[in-house]
Amino acid sequence: MKLLLSKSSQSKYNQFAKQPPQALLLLAPKGSGKQTILNHLAKEITGQSAGAVQQLVCGEGQKTIGIDQIRNLKKLYKLASNDMRVVVIPQAGALTTEAQNSFLKLLEEPPKKVHFFLGSDSQNELLETIISRCVVWQLASPTSKQIADYFNQYPPEEINKAQLIAQNKVGLIDSILQNAQDHPLLKAIEQSKNILTANSFKRLVQIEGIVKEDGDLGHLLAALDVVTAAAFEQSVVKNNKNAKLWLKRNKLVKDSQTMLNANQQPKLVLTRLFLML
Repeated sequence: MKLLLSKSSQSKYNQFAKQPPQALLLLAPKGSGKQTILNHLAKEITGQSAGAVQQLVCGEGQKTIGIDQIRNLKKLYKLASNDMRVVVIPQAGALTTEAQNSFLKLLEEPPKKVHFFLGSDSQNELLETIISRCVVWQLASPTSKQIADYFNQYPPEEINKAQLIAQNKVGLIDSILQNAQDHPLLKAIEQSKNILTANSFKRLVQIEGIVKEDGDLGHLLAALDVVTAAAFEQSVVKNNKNAKLWLKRNKLVKDSQTMLNANQQPKLVLTRLFLML
């Protein structure tokens, strides 16, 4: 299936397919389809040979990729091969600091004909030493027309609704149109709607559970970003007096994402956000 990429991203993709870098870092927000793009590229350059593409993801029930998984990866690629091989890490930000330091040694002395394709929501998730050894690809979103043409098997009103919710994030749009409720960002969107309609007290009592039990805080903030941005756009279109409120809320969410990426305490980030929303 052909990928949906902007013109600039398609040009980059073609370039990497012809001359794959030793290490590639694809930067894009959650829901942009990073895993699909990296897997597609990996299969193209390896000729889809069996076993040529290795996925490195969080274990079942885990939220991080630990050092043991990197050690196993090193063992797997200890033996040289004449075939091109690719390791895809679609959420490289899930690598623990210990795992990143171990992975760095792989990048410094890469096995013969092995390429590493990483995806991340933000370069702040990774060590600068890892980033410096990667070719960084900042994914650009496709246009609304490209999205409408690509998903033309769906009714236009459904496509428009999905675009409004997903803010042109292709992976999320695809999940919405397919009613794939297992997408983590879709689950977080439902949670974010409940948070936005609750009062400050009800928000604050949820913080402990969100931080400790409710999964990826990054997904929740990404969902709040999507929902507040969509509400702002709707308010502008309808000339609604709430436009300024939604713009303020969206800025607060983006500030919180920046704070979280700067490794500030999640509990403090959420407390500040929930008090000011």
